[in-house]
Amino acid sequence: MPALPAVRFLIAAASAVLAFVSAGTAAQGDRARAPSLEPEAVAEALAARGEVRTRQGRTFRGEILRADSEALVLRAEADGGEAEITFPRGDVRSLRLGGGDYLPLALDLVDGGDYEEGLRLLRAIHRQRGPLLDYLSEGDRHYFVEAAPRFRKAGDPLTAAALARQLDPLVTDPGARRTLARERMLGYLDLRFFDEARAEARALADDQPLFPDSATAQYTLARIELEADNPEAALAHALRAVVYAADGAEQLRDCYKLATRLARELEDSATAERLAAEMQHRRFDAPVDESGDL
Repeated sequence: MPALPAVRFLIAAASAVLAFVSAGTAAQGDRARAPSLEPEAVAEALAARGEVRTRQGRTFRGEILRADSEALVLRAEADGGEAEITFPRGDVRSLRLGGGDYLPLALDLVDGGDYEEGLRLLRAIHRQRGPLLDYLSEGDRHYFVEAAPRFRKAGDPLTAAALARQLDPLVTDPGARRTLARERMLGYLDLRFFDEARAEARALADDQPLFPDSATAQYTLARIELEADNPEAALAHALRAVVYAADGAEQLRDCYKLATRLARELEDSATAERLAAEMQHRRFDAPVDESGDL
């Protein structure tokens, strides 16, 4: 009987070793299944080949030569040779493209902090699919709604803003449209296109004064006024977000921090103290990035 605990210990240890080995094997399998990030492999997977399904029920596969809002041109095999086939936009029921495994990977790379690799992959995907947005389903277009903030986060606000403008007439979901408006606004702000950023921010704040994104809009307006050396106007915008924005709004903590700083600079100690107390009450007292990045 005294040996029983030792036996149990050995069994438990063996089980742990097997679990560790199994986990390592699974991880190696996941890595083995992940698509290669070598430039040649990415280019081959994202080559401009596609499958067009028409509203008449026919399917054509081949190289996509060009596309615009009116028509798509495909080089496809036909009668033992090749032919260029033009599909009016209204005749295309669906379009399928290769390289789908790379789409979530690009987002994951940026979210994981690998901005260089993630941005390189996002740009390759955009080169492949960006000219074809008119022919993608709304579900497929939604990928680029998710990609736009990653472009900006990875250091390419120009593509983020341009993509958000391109998608705007093609997307109907209200939440997606708000995301696009926000990305246009923040992309313009990063690019220092202040007139465009101000117009987007005012439209967003007026449309959804209590919506969480309103804090981002007010923060954008505050940043623009601060750049123009108008601290009083900047404080007014930051305070508006503090008063009206919903809990959980992005940039709300930054609005508090900016408003507190401006109140102190304007020697309004009562407002600064009240804001500091509210920040502590709402647990916004953690450090905020001082770089000015949104």
